[in-house]
Amino acid sequence: EPIFQGSDQRKGAVKGSGLGLSIARDCIRRMQGELYLVDESGQDVCFRIELPSSKNTK
Repeated sequence: EPIFQGSDQRKGAVKGSGLGLSIARDCIRRMQGELYLVDESGQDVCFRIELPSSKNTK
């Protein structure tokens, strides 16, 4: 999934490593969750994060 891969080919004034989504997805998957691309219509992009619930929350 190319959107979750690091890239230095970005448009815009803000510079970074391009690894944010890749790192976020890896962290979420380690918690047995998932990160989904929901909508990329127009200029905005929307993601959904699903994490398992825990019955032992404090």
